[in-house]
Amino acid sequence: MADSKRVLIVGGTRFSGLYLWNELNKRGHQVTLFNRGKTALKKLPKESEDEFLKRKERTNFINGNRQDANVGFSPTDLQASINCFHVL
Repeated sequence: MADSKRVLIVGGTRFSGLYLWNELNKRGHQVTLFNRGKTALKKLPKESEDEFLKRKERTNFINGNRQDANVGFSPTDLQASINCFHVL
C-alpha cells in the first residue's frame, strides 16, 4: 500500500486498542504494539482464530512497562524514536 504508515500503539490489548489495532492492520499499515504484557492478546468478537493469527503475524510487539518510556528518556532517545516512526 503506497500510503501505509508505521504506527506505534501504546496499549492495544483492551477494548479500543483492539479495534484500533485491527483497523490499522486491515488498512495495510505496519503496526507495532507496545504493552506491559499484563493483558493477554485476544480476538475480537466474531474474529476467527485464523484472522487473529494473521493479524498477530503482521504486527511487531514491544513488551515493557510504562516506566521504560519515562525513566532515562533523553532528548536524543526521543529524536531517535521520532526518526524511527517518521513522526512530526
